[in-house]
Amino acid sequence: MGLTYCRPVAVRQVLVGATPGDAVTNSALWLDDVLRAAGVDASIVARHRHPALTSRVGPLAPAGTALGPEDWLLVHLSIGDVEVADLLAATPARLALFHHNITPGRFVADLDPGFAAELDAGRALLHDLRPRVERAWAASAFNAAELVDLGYADVEVAPVVVPPPGRWDDVEAHPATAHHLEVVVDGPLVLSVGQLLPHKRPDLTVQAFHVLDTYLRPGAHLCLAGGSRFPAYAAGLQQLVNELVLDHAWFSGHVPDAELAALWRAAAVFVTTSEHEGFCVPVVEAMHHGVPVVARGHGALAETVGDAGLVLDADAGPELVAEALASVLDDDGLRAELVARGHRRAAVLTEAAEVGRRHLVAALGPGSGTA
Repeated sequence: MGLTYCRPVAVRQVLVGATPGDAVTNSALWLDDVLRAAGVDASIVARHRHPALTSRVGPLAPAGTALGPEDWLLVHLSIGDVEVADLLAATPARLALFHHNITPGRFVADLDPGFAAELDAGRALLHDLRPRVERAWAASAFNAAELVDLGYADVEVAPVVVPPPGRWDDVEAHPATAHHLEVVVDGPLVLSVGQLLPHKRPDLTVQAFHVLDTYLRPGAHLCLAGGSRFPAYAAGLQQLVNELVLDHAWFSGHVPDAELAALWRAAAVFVTTSEHEGFCVPVVEAMHHGVPVVARGHGALAETVGDAGLVLDADAGPELVAEALASVLDDDGLRAELVARGHRRAAVLTEAAEVGRRHLVAALGPGSGTA
């Protein structure tokens, strides 16, 4: 009787786009590290690859067709893409899905109808994949509920978007940025981190800061850190700042880790007024750095923050947001309590992410395929 050779199961993670600093990309990279450490034949492929990531992320073809029926394609969807959809339709591999959330196209329809259509196509693909997906995970219970509504069963929550332990320990603050903040920022710094996109409501953050700086805490500063894919929208935000004469508010654009570390270490409070979040990694980063959090309760934000921040009603306007910011800045007892709770919450989420990564490896790695 001859011997049958069973090769190890291969796991290919599929992204539409791989970009440095992107939460979806980071999740895939961290999971790839754990898969490889467990001896899995693992790799990442993407339809669009940033040049800085070509050593870690391969091209889309022939990623799917080179796999067998015992292998896995783990899909991270962000927008709809014809080539990704075609690969998923053609592959003989088993499909798994990690749902990070996809922004509804209605938020950007006025700015970019084409991009809005791509977002909605991504959400439609979630529905179309359901009959073929054998395992499904989501970054939050909020995201899991979306999949359940689409008919997915046994969706597991695994917050693998949270950085591994020590993510910021070796990141030194950019000296010039740190010096600039020390010299120029002569009042408490309110920090918001995230792309300048309509659903994140940076306009509301600016309006809340106007109330804070004018009536409640004169001399405060505001930095909105994050790039924008819509120049006209970014220009409109700058015009709003100019019209409100907010001399202490500025947009930093995209910042590398060293500059972001300097901002985190200078910040007095973190704020997000977003209207749609599937998790919100900056919340965890704020808590890790001992920066109290103020957020509105949209999407998964209340779930992510837990009891470690001030979560306002989802429809809270600029005045309520400003009052919450002033409370954190003026009440030393409240601030200390939120910092302590934030450290505990960050530790819990970091451990949950590590457990989640191990569970994904166990589900997709050795022993998950067919002989």
